[in-house]
Parts: sequence; C-alpha cells; structure tokens
Amino acid sequence: MKPVILLLAKAALAAKPREEMEGLCEAVSKRESAYDVTYVLQELGGPSLRERLNELAERQVPEVIIVSLIVPMEPAFPNWIRRSVHRWIKVRGDQFYPKIKIANPAISQTDKLVEMISSLTKTANESDVVQEAVKVPAGSVVPAQKHRMLVCMGGACNDAGASVLYSHVRAEQDRLKLKDKASGMTSCKTSCLGPCSLAPAIQVWPEGTIYGGVTEEDVDRIIDSHIEKGEPVEDIAYLPTGKKQSLK
Repeated sequence: MKPVILLLAKAALAAKPREEMEGLCEAVSKRESAYDVTYVLQELGGPSLRERLNELAERQVPEVIIVSLIVPMEPAFPNWIRRSVHRWIKVRGDQFYPKIKIANPAISQTDKLVEMISSLTKTANESDVVQEAVKVPAGSVVPAQKHRMLVCMGGACNDAGASVLYSHVRAEQDRLKLKDKASGMTSCKTSCLGPCSLAPAIQVWPEGTIYGGVTEEDVDRIIDSHIEKGEPVEDIAYLPTGKKQSLK
C-alpha cells in the first residue's frame, strides 16, 4: 500500500475546479510515483479532511503527507490541521489510523513556487481586463432565511479549531440545502463574539443563542434541533447571566 500525498485546497463547488484538482493530483502522482495523490477541501465543497482521512484509514494507508495549497499559510493554519486530525482520531477511537505529516515550508524557502509564478505569467491572455465589458445582474432574489449561524474566528476560537467547525457547517449547509429548506439558514465567519473561555463558540440568530465548546457533532445537533425544529440544544448553550462562565 502506497503512502498518500493529500493536497489541501480552499474550496471548489463547480465541476471545473474539481477537474483541475483531479488533474493536478494526476500530474503530481506521475512525478511522485512512490505516492498516491488525492485532495481535500478546507472550506466549501467536499471531500472534507475528515471524510478523506476516514477513507484512507479504512484502506489502511501507512502514511499521509498533507500539503497545503493555500498561500500564504496563516501561522495558525498548521494548528488547524493538527486539531482537525486529533478531533478525527478522538471520534475514530481505537481504530487504525495512518502516520500523518504536514508539509509546511516557508514560502520564501520554496524555490519551485517562484518558478511556477514565473511560468504562469507567460500564460496570461492578451485581453485587457480594464477594457472588458462587465455584466451586472439586473436583479437578485432576497432569500427568506430566518436563521444565521455565526462561527467565531477570534484568536481563542481559532486556536480551538473554529476553522474546522466552519468547514463542517458549510458542508452540512450545502448537503442539507439549508438555505432553501423550511425557514432557511445561512452561515458566516465573524470576528470575536466575546466569550473566549467558551471557545470554539457559535451564535445562532435571531435568538442570539451562544453555544460553547462546540464540536462537529454539536454542529449536527444544533442544525437538527435548533435550526430545523426551533429547539436550542440546552446542554451546550450559555445564557447571558451577567457573570463569568466557563465550559460546562
């Protein structure tokens, strides 16, 4: 069984970018023949990191090298990957999982990236964007969405794995078609929500309910109970008591 290079990209919903990712995987595998190569998406679309790791673990792949294609890589991003992996291990329990490594060189130390940028400049088309006509939609439909799920991206929440939660929220939102279902829901990242001791935190509007110490499984519960049934998940909800609160 070959080890696997796992290319981590930001997002891809349409068919064309997915085809490009598959083509990139094929090109890398030809050069790195000792590895199988596949990809995951960090934010929008699938497969997610957790889904792909489950698949590779079931195949009993001995080693996975995660290579981020997101440039520049935020200093906290390798920690996001580590937290994602350890959350996955916790859920998976005592089952088999491969050795997992992160390729995280500084951009300035990656000479091939400079070569790639130089090569890409030669592929620019002749069209001058300034002179191009831009089509503006005549109108837009305002969605009837009652709920908003805010995922805190403050420092404490980022360190606690908020990016993992946001990826899962968006994936479930798309999978369940929550934007168009029942009263409707959309989600977004937000700056610090305030209760840093409850990281990672999510707030659901219009009720304003704060959830703390949230995991991917908790997101599923919030969607099922609060969003779809109108019943807040009490055991992870924190009411505004006016006093300092810690995780339950």
